[in-house]
Amino acid sequence: MKEVAVMATEKSAKELAYKTGERLTGKTKEFIEKTVIKPLEEWLSLNRSLAVATEGGGRVQAQYMMRDTAKNAVKREVAGEAVEKTGKEVAEGVAENAVKKEVAEETTEKLAKDAVEKTTDDIAKTAIEINKRSNDIKDIDKLNKEIEIIDSKGKCLGEFDEIDISNKIFYEDKTAKGLNIINPRTGKPSQTPQEFADKQIYTKTKNRINNLLNSTGTRQAKTNIIDNVPDIKELQEIKTFVFRLDGDGTELRKAVQKSIQKLKLEFPDYIFEAVFGNH
Repeated sequence: MKEVAVMATEKSAKELAYKTGERLTGKTKEFIEKTVIKPLEEWLSLNRSLAVATEGGGRVQAQYMMRDTAKNAVKREVAGEAVEKTGKEVAEGVAENAVKKEVAEETTEKLAKDAVEKTTDDIAKTAIEINKRSNDIKDIDKLNKEIEIIDSKGKCLGEFDEIDISNKIFYEDKTAKGLNIINPRTGKPSQTPQEFADKQIYTKTKNRINNLLNSTGTRQAKTNIIDNVPDIKELQEIKTFVFRLDGDGTELRKAVQKSIQKLKLEFPDYIFEAVFGNH
């Protein structure tokens, strides 16, 4: 369209110039051709070149624009695919992390539950064991009373009223009340304090110690239980006797101390003590 317009303009200009020139002659006509016609032709020639160049440039520019548009379209498509792929990967990563988190939470919950159950079981077992040991201790304390010493044939050689294994003490309970009561038939007491002390403190204790050193076993009196009863060797290591008398009085104290002195002479490695009126 631009080329057609230029050609039309050129034609009109030439016609006008030549028509005007037809009326001129000589140097005037030559002057017009030199100053008007020729510059006009050069201008029109340049204008046609510009038009062609512009048109050609437009086609080249259009081709570049189309190519750039195609490239941009491809880039956008590639970018879209990349975004879609990235979004998919992100979604998959989020889903995977969610699954991992759920699994981790379930694992943590299970471990915590197992730990609580195990701790509860351990506490229950410990409580049962403590209770059992407590009962065993109570049983042992009970069995430490009325303990018999026996020989190899199981014959009883003596009995201890109470034994304190921890402190290594034999306790012997003695009934000393009523020693001064007069027997109506004889007019005398049933036994004097000294007779009581000689028999209950000196003689019985002397025999008990000798039998203890020759005994081979122990058992609970009356039931003959041998489990959880102090071992004979434990008893043989005990060297202290405490006599617990339920009576008291000056004559009784003198008689008991006299019997204790006799025991100390015969068994110097032992300790003998007495307490009065403790019952």
